[in-house]
Amino acid sequence: MSDKSLVVDVALTRSGNDPDGKQLRVRLFSEWVHCSCTSGLFGVADLAWNALSEDLHSSEFHATLEHKLSSEESLHIFNSTPGIYAVFLNEGLPVAFAYVDCSSFIMEAGTLSVKRLKVLDYEADIRVTVKSPLVTLESAVKLEPVTIDIHK
Repeated sequence: MSDKSLVVDVALTRSGNDPDGKQLRVRLFSEWVHCSCTSGLFGVADLAWNALSEDLHSSEFHATLEHKLSSEESLHIFNSTPGIYAVFLNEGLPVAFAYVDCSSFIMEAGTLSVKRLKVLDYEADIRVTVKSPLVTLESAVKLEPVTIDIHK
C-alpha cells in the first residue's frame, strides 16, 4: 500500500444456504479518489463463500484505491464530500447503499468501519483503512511567517 492509497474491504455474511442465488456485487466510488470499481459476484470465483461455521458463510472483496489530494481544488472536493460510497447491486439493480465518512483521515491514519449493514438477506461490513494521513499539515495549513516588530 503506497502513501497515497486506501484499502476498502467489504465483507458479506450469510446464514445457511443461499437458495435464492442472489447476484450481489458492490460498486465503490468517491469524488475525491477519482475512481469507481465494481466487485465480481459474491459467492463466485475469488469471492467464493467461506464457511465460518455450519450455518454462517462469508465472502470479502478488497479494493486498493489511490487518492489525489495534491491541489487546492482536490482538497475542496474532499471537504465537500469526504466519503467513500458503496452501492450494493443485485442483478444490476441497487438494493442497498452505504457511506463511509473519511474526513478524520485528513490529518491522521487509521481505520473506519460500517458494521452490520442489512443487504437483502445478508449482513455487510465495510472497512476503510489509510496507512498515512491524506495530507500533511504543511499542505493543509499554509501560514504566512509572522514578523514581530518590538519597539522600546
